[in-house]
Amino acid sequence: MNALKYLNSILFCSILLAITSCKDDAQIDIVTLSKYGQQFYLGEKVVMWAGVETNDLKNVQYHWECDGGSFLVPDNVFENTWVAPNVAGIYTVKVTATVGDKTSIRETKMNVTSYYLFENFDNGKNNAGFIYYNAAKASYSMNDSITYPNKQNLGKLMLTSSNPTNTGSIYYIYPFTKSLLRIPFSMFYNMGFETFPNTAYNVQQRIVFNTPLENKEKPYLKEINWTMYPAATGTTKNISIKMLVYTPTTNTSTWTDILSSRVSPLGSMSLNSYDDFSMSIGADSIFHAFRNGVEVVSSDLIRTHIRTHNYDSPVCSQLYFILPYNTNTWFDNFYITSDGSVLTSKPN
Repeated sequence: MNALKYLNSILFCSILLAITSCKDDAQIDIVTLSKYGQQFYLGEKVVMWAGVETNDLKNVQYHWECDGGSFLVPDNVFENTWVAPNVAGIYTVKVTATVGDKTSIRETKMNVTSYYLFENFDNGKNNAGFIYYNAAKASYSMNDSITYPNKQNLGKLMLTSSNPTNTGSIYYIYPFTKSLLRIPFSMFYNMGFETFPNTAYNVQQRIVFNTPLENKEKPYLKEINWTMYPAATGTTKNISIKMLVYTPTTNTSTWTDILSSRVSPLGSMSLNSYDDFSMSIGADSIFHAFRNGVEVVSSDLIRTHIRTHNYDSPVCSQLYFILPYNTNTWFDNFYITSDGSVLTSKPN
């Protein structure tokens, strides 16, 4: 009997030792902490993920911390989304992985710029939230990771559209849902064409504004429209910039020329290259438009309108690019500032 108790004691100790040894053998090491991009704009949602080496993956627990911004989910996910703060700076994101009594910690720096938005379409991503609308429901495609060795000067995103009847349009839209974008602001982008249907078709670049929250009965700025006919030749007018004012009391919309329709080298475009474009409304409410660093127009019409009707600065609703069918259109390097600076070329 005593011998049996002795054997049972040895067996119990052996099992306990085995359990303790297994627990002690748990290993965890965060070998990578990855993210999309190296620079981020104000309020950007950044996907991040931790890569771990462990012998007990199903029991790993995660905890995320940061000294600025916030996480959509703070704990127990290996992949998370960090929301950048609305103040530029260098921030630290840290993740802790634990299994058993073993812990591993890894951190990375997050460079938040002063831009309201930028999108370079790196890694085949459209993180900023641009959307595509096909008005006539014809066929079109989008590729944001094309690399052609003989066309390195073209952009990273190409919209391809086709319609046998050549009617309708494709819309490429950025909705300003992240946060309010008021005056002052500046928008820069690259745009170019690989193919374009013919001289009769135009490209529109539109900034649409919200209805004011106060004094809704007063006339207010509804849209800025920059129209070009890139393939126009000879005496065909190829460029105009207009502002649209809506008057609620009479339910009327009135277009006013910022740059009257005319023939200009700034309205034509060559195929297989892209150009710099920018539109800005400065802190003084003066409107500026640039192409390839050359000022297309500078106007105080918007400032006069705002002061005449005495309402708060307009709030941007959407940025539109309206393109004809049967075109291959390249885009790259979208930047928007809200700090009063005027972008005339791609930021460094």
